[in-house]
Amino acid sequence: MLDSLALLDAVLLNTGDVPTFSGRQGSSVVDLTFVSESLAPRVLSWTVSGWYTHSDHQAIVFEIEDAGTSTRPSTRQICRWIARTLDADRFSAVVSGASVAPGTAEDMASSLMDVITGACDASMTKANPRRRREPVYWWTEEIADLRRSCLRARRLFQRSRGRQDEEAHSANYASARRLLRAAIRTSKRRCWRQLCDEVDSDIWGKPYRIAMSRLRCPQTRQPGSPLLVRGAVAALFPRVPSGLALRLPRRAGELVPAVTMEELKGAQSRIRDRSAPGPDGVPNMALKLAIAARPDVFLRVYTTCLETGVFPSSWKRQRLVLLPKPGKPPDEPSSYRPLCMLDMAGKILERIICGRLEAFTERPGGLSERQYGFRKGRSTIDAIEDVISTAREAIAGKRWYRGTKKYCAVVTLDLLLGKSARLHHG
Repeated sequence: MLDSLALLDAVLLNTGDVPTFSGRQGSSVVDLTFVSESLAPRVLSWTVSGWYTHSDHQAIVFEIEDAGTSTRPSTRQICRWIARTLDADRFSAVVSGASVAPGTAEDMASSLMDVITGACDASMTKANPRRRREPVYWWTEEIADLRRSCLRARRLFQRSRGRQDEEAHSANYASARRLLRAAIRTSKRRCWRQLCDEVDSDIWGKPYRIAMSRLRCPQTRQPGSPLLVRGAVAALFPRVPSGLALRLPRRAGELVPAVTMEELKGAQSRIRDRSAPGPDGVPNMALKLAIAARPDVFLRVYTTCLETGVFPSSWKRQRLVLLPKPGKPPDEPSSYRPLCMLDMAGKILERIICGRLEAFTERPGGLSERQYGFRKGRSTIDAIEDVISTAREAIAGKRWYRGTKKYCAVVTLDLLLGKSARLHHG
């Protein structure tokens, strides 16, 4: 256990040999306290208290110095709404009655998102991040009452150890536990028969949902150590010297074409309703309704961004998710695959810009025919086929006197973190 937790930069605080567990069979130190490596220097004391805890385990008391600022990465909950509760008519009515005043690209983008956020508040229910889990399908009020009685009998039995009434409380606890187990077995049999009968009438109903919840893959856990997260972020997203942004001089009299309705609809059509939202938490279907209700507002905001050459900073914010690679050591930054979630309103602007760039690069005299990456209709397979055909052509024929066979060499260059180290200006 110590070796496994050491990979997560966890430090053990237990000191001394005072037992943390005392039962009828003896005592031992089974309760361990771990803290992150960044928090360990701020721990002032750690002791096993003699307070009565209504349990076999003793209370552990430790003091931590208040440093004023937290060293743990921000765990602020993202504002989310339940998409299935969306009232489309109310949402469209709120967006249709709002307006975005002319101004800078930053101000207009901020005002637009405020309007959409207000419409989401008025038409959807906010998700509760601390929602209690639903009970199992066989749980009943009778079982809940028996469980409370069993826990009460257990506490009385634990408090009576070493006293004259210990045997009586032990018998009461055993009886309460026996009744609870019998009620659970009976409820499981009855509910199982009901599920078997229900699956014949509705194959996609409750039995299907229960079975799929069991087959669902476990959620991938992200690293929790602040030092490990900072190290992974520093390695995956290296800092580059901040210099002056490269701005090409605009030709005199050259105007940036306004964003057209066709461009907006083309970018919107690529939005998937069930894709995860960005830091703003706005569901994609809500953003589609906003565009349908007030396309003129979106056209003005996106046109202002292109005319001024500014990409709003609010749309640059990303929600980072570190996905561990299977079979990789957890203490290495390269063992994680970064996933950056962006606001969909900003991704629409990116697709509008990408569409204009593709119209320029795909015309005659644009990108080279040997450019395969990040182009429509081209892939790595095409590049491999090109290399193989070139090699076959080079080695065809005779090698010796007056031969036509040529020499062929392949030189490869791998850019480490090439995508993560890009500069973003404007």
